[in-house]
Amino acid sequence: LKLSDNLLAEVPPGAFGALRQLAELHLDGNRLEELPAGAFSGLGALQRLQLQHNALGSLAPDIFAGLSNLTFLSLEGNRLATLPVALLAGTPHLFHLSLARNQLEALPPGLFANLSALQTLALSHNAMVNLPSEVFQGLMELTALQLSYNNLSSLPASLLTGLPLLTALELDHNRLVRLPPGLFDANEELARLGLADNPWICDCRLSYLLSWLQRF
Repeated sequence: LKLSDNLLAEVPPGAFGALRQLAELHLDGNRLEELPAGAFSGLGALQRLQLQHNALGSLAPDIFAGLSNLTFLSLEGNRLATLPVALLAGTPHLFHLSLARNQLEALPPGLFANLSALQTLALSHNAMVNLPSEVFQGLMELTALQLSYNNLSSLPASLLTGLPLLTALELDHNRLVRLPPGLFDANEELARLGLADNPWICDCRLSYLLSWLQRF
């Protein structure tokens, strides 16, 4: 069901409740500012949900409850400043999640705790200043992580320790002046690394980056 690029300002509660075999729902490019409780109730077969490029400012913790077969979720290009920690608890089979181009300043610890199947995570173009040290723990299948265009000035040394399959990491366009020793030690598959447009200070505290580059 494609309802993209209309002028939809609201979704009535239970609007899709009879579509129990629906696999894809496209609501992107509309004017949605909020989603009512039960907006997606009855959509247990849904695999793809596109909500990008709306005006969503907040989401209820249980708005995606019952979407246990969801594999693709895009919330890119909204106005989200915060996220409830339980937001993704009912979507354990997500492969792709985009939260890019919002107004996120922080991520609650445990937000991604139930997403062991996640492969790509987009968090670029937000306003995050720091990240909890264990926010990505448990994402054993993650291969691509986008953190570019934020306000990150430092990173926890253990930030990437639970990501053994990570192959692409984007950290460009932040405020990083150095990297903590050991940051990439657990990421033996890392092949693409974006570090451009950061205010690096070239002193001995960048020696870890030099030694890592020489090894890889």
